[in-house]
Order: sequence, then C-alpha cells, then structure tokens
Amino acid sequence: QVDSLRRNKIRLNHTATHLLHSALKKVLGKHVQQAGSLVDEDKLRFDLTHYEKLTKEETNKIETIVNIEILKNVSLSVSVKNFDEAKSQGAQALFGEKYGDLVRVVDVPGFSMELCGGTHVSRTGDIGSFKIVSESSLASGVRRIEAVTGIRAIEKAIDQSSTINDLKKSLSCSSEDILIEMQKLIDSNKKFLKEIARFKSVEDRQKIKIMLDNAKKVDGCNVIVDKLEEIGDLKSFGQDCLDKSKTSTVFLIGSVKDKRPSIVC
Repeated sequence: QVDSLRRNKIRLNHTATHLLHSALKKVLGKHVQQAGSLVDEDKLRFDLTHYEKLTKEETNKIETIVNIEILKNVSLSVSVKNFDEAKSQGAQALFGEKYGDLVRVVDVPGFSMELCGGTHVSRTGDIGSFKIVSESSLASGVRRIEAVTGIRAIEKAIDQSSTINDLKKSLSCSSEDILIEMQKLIDSNKKFLKEIARFKSVEDRQKIKIMLDNAKKVDGCNVIVDKLEEIGDLKSFGQDCLDKSKTSTVFLIGSVKDKRPSIVC
C-alpha cells in the first residue's frame, strides 16, 4: 500500500527539481546539465555542471523564478511519446541515460519539458513554496544544490527569521544593520587578537630570558630543561629560543595543550 503522505512530499520535490533545472539554465546558462539528483520526502538534491560558486544574487534569482512558476499554478501535462518526437519538441533528456522508443514526457507548459518516469504534482501550485538551503562544490566543474519545498520550506523560512530576530536582539540593531554590526565585531576581534599576540610575544621573550639566565652549564654548554604552561605553538617557541640564545644551548621544553603533551628539543 502506498504511503500517500510520503508520496505527496516526493511529488513536491520531484516537480520542483524540474523547475529548478529550468531556472538554472535561465540564470546560469545553457551549459548547465544535470549531473545527478536525489528526490525524497525531506528534500531535493541537484548536481549540476557549473564552474563557479553561485553568487547570492544568482541563488535569489533562481529561487524567485521557481516560486513565480509555483504561484502561476500551471497544470502539468504528462504524456507518452516517441523518443525522436519528444526530442524534436524540446524535451530535456539526461546525458548518458538510455531511453527506449517510447518515453514519458513531463511538461510544465512554457517553462520545462523533461523525459521522466517519476511521480509529479498535478499543478505547480501544489508545491507551495521552494527554498534553497545549501550550495556547495561536489567535484571540479560540478556544484550541488539542496532545497526544500512545501511545509519544509516554510519551516526553514521561520527558522531563519527566528535567527535574524535573535541577532537583532543581541546586536541591538535593525535587520538592515546586522551585517554592518557583525563586521564591526569581526574587525574588533581581529584588532584584539593582534594585541594579544603582541603581548604574548613579549611574555615569551621574558620566559626565554629567565630560562637562559637560569641555564645549567654542562661541559661548557647551556642546558635548559623546563615545562611551560600556556605556550601556543611550541615548535615556534623553540625556534625563538634558539634565535635568542647567543651561546651553545640545548633546550628540552615540554608543554600540555588541550590535555595533549608536546616536547620540543
């Protein structure tokens, strides 16, 4: 027995995949080809041939095109045709896929026409809404898009709105000023980190001086064996020790960071 609720969610994502494919070609160019996809009840995943990361403007434009087509509430036309006839009418076929003499054509009139054997909605409006949730690199020249539809898209929008409201409250600013305030925090953080690094360098030099002043002499060579706390990069600190030492000196320094012991000699 078919799980009708699950099947309906798959329908939304499958038809949205066709709309996404067409929107990608409109925004990015005719070179875009499907390089793989996954459609289930939770999301849709679409791999495409494209050599650049999608910009925010491109992503927004693709989302808008798909949602406009959803709002048009166009009736889908599904038919079985001769393969050559379907191709001559402009139906998109998957590269590398083998087709028989008769093929199933899923047509969103005026927008998308693909050869497909999957389950689809009756009208584009059934999808409700469409939201891209991630875009990433899959391989050289291949990008991956993940998106959600229907109630999942609405839930995603609510989550994002809630996050924006939390940021507004934390930063005491409007939605329009969030990026400005965040950049101020990032710039301040970089400044403080530079100051901390400068103070740390002074502190390290003082530690090295104390160690050299208290070095033990063994056959005319300075020997320093010590365990130090709060040493960031022990290897770099060891090099500083050699640079500051004006006579033959052997350093054996141990330190523990994040419960992991290290020794430099």
